[in-house]
Amino acid sequence: MLGRVLRMPYARKRTQEELNRAYAHVSASSWPQAVSQLEDRLVSMGFEEQEAEEAIRPQPALLPGETGANPVAVVPTAISLVLSAAPALVYLSAEELARVAVRKIAEGRVAFEVQGEVDPAFELKLVEAVPPADRDALRKTLSIFRRQQPRTPAQRGERFAVPQLCLWADGALEVAEKDWFLDPGGWNLLDFPAEMNAGEFNIQEKAESFLIDINGRQLTTRYLGTQLPLDLENVDSGWTDLQLARWLDGKLYQPDIRQEVLLEWLRRCLAFLMDRRGFTLTSLSRGRFLLEKALREKIKACRQAAYERGYQHTLFENGARVETSPVYAFTYDPLNYPTHWPYAGRYQFAKHYYSIVGELESSGEEFECAQAIDRCYQVRHWVRNLAQQPSFSFRLPLANGFFYPDFVSELKDGRILVVEYKGAHLEEYEREKRNVGELWEEKSQGKALFLWALKEDTQNRDVYRQLEDKVH
Repeated sequence: MLGRVLRMPYARKRTQEELNRAYAHVSASSWPQAVSQLEDRLVSMGFEEQEAEEAIRPQPALLPGETGANPVAVVPTAISLVLSAAPALVYLSAEELARVAVRKIAEGRVAFEVQGEVDPAFELKLVEAVPPADRDALRKTLSIFRRQQPRTPAQRGERFAVPQLCLWADGALEVAEKDWFLDPGGWNLLDFPAEMNAGEFNIQEKAESFLIDINGRQLTTRYLGTQLPLDLENVDSGWTDLQLARWLDGKLYQPDIRQEVLLEWLRRCLAFLMDRRGFTLTSLSRGRFLLEKALREKIKACRQAAYERGYQHTLFENGARVETSPVYAFTYDPLNYPTHWPYAGRYQFAKHYYSIVGELESSGEEFECAQAIDRCYQVRHWVRNLAQQPSFSFRLPLANGFFYPDFVSELKDGRILVVEYKGAHLEEYEREKRNVGELWEEKSQGKALFLWALKEDTQNRDVYRQLEDKVH
């Protein structure tokens, strides 16, 4: 039945994560076997073994307060298995015997339960104690039990919160986002020049002709040359400059630009094209659809320039009311890490917040940076921050979009360290990202750190040394 659910052909991803899962309710004794069978089933359907292991999770609490405040899955605390005969426990110590319970449930069936963690030495004793026919089942049960136990901070439900860059707007603290970089009363298009060069707008009225014919049973194509259109420059089009401006105004309506402002800017554009560029009103009216497209792009560029001005003024100029605030902290979801593809290298990361590392190659400079973070003694846990995942990743504002740093980590003293790794060839091209990262650090009152990491910096320090010096 679960296999049919997992193979539903028209299933769509839902916004609420709980609706993206299939649920199986099984008894305690059959739980390990059910998990094993589900893993095998997923692998047979084309999943990787690591993906199958990650996909199968114990059920989290369904009701508030059912298991306390942590929104993590309720995992069994004991290993349960039904044996064909009673185990021989004579080689177990008194402490080990206290963790084992044996109960006869029927003729030839014994319930066997072990509490707590099982280290390799204890496992050897348990496997030797059970009947030979049950030893393989016990080994597999122990393996599944270990995988289902919370090993990572996310599985343990540890909170991983990162303070966000905020600004004061309208008397309230708000997360710094693009909407706040323009004056709430609107931006003025008339502050921008109404000039269009040849690269922004031009009219070339010519046509190239081809003859396509059938010669016997073969299709042929022949170029006939370029044909110049009739000269209609001095023909009255029936349009006035005011009519053309009003037609363009209707096509180029912008909710954040007042109509009288747009009309005046369009009038200036038409005057420039006719007085400075030499276009006639006839040619502009005949090419009005091309002109509309060019003006739409021009307005878009003006708006982006206004955002960039507002971005600098709001965040970086003297008197800017900006702070890094934990009040609007971004919190990583311990139950959801929607990576497009997982890291599959040999190196085992010990401090990653989730059980898998997302979107990281198994070699290269970013991989070496991740290793350095994982080795850093002061790091409690870290996460590979996923790009373009606004609901699941930490980000900082840019004038045109957002900046998703490569790595985010929490230090043992509670500070947050954000690391962006850049090759030397990209350092100068992404200065805006470095500026906003350093602003985020500056406004945090020492609670946040930002490192623009390089393979080797100007002081000849490698990435690991850059990290060590930053956190001390």
